[in-house]
Amino acid sequence: MSGAAGMTREERVTLEAARSFSFAAEAGGAVVLQVPEAPDSAMLNRVVGLGVERPVTEADVDAVHRLRADSGLDCNNRGRSS
Repeated sequence: MSGAAGMTREERVTLEAARSFSFAAEAGGAVVLQVPEAPDSAMLNRVVGLGVERPVTEADVDAVHRLRADSGLDCNNRGRSS
């Protein structure tokens, strides 16, 4: 399972379950989970594994921000951007 190195079995199972009902994409060495039907849910719209496989760089954070912005989800505030 991509994006799961360094995670416990429970964390990998949770990530795979979240992928089943979320749009999941990889950015900056992490998995970005997004549920457009629930844009205000921080529990459902989140970044998993950032900094787990390797130290986080500014480029990694920028990649996550770009992916979320391209999807219409605002990184600085919960929910959809205007």
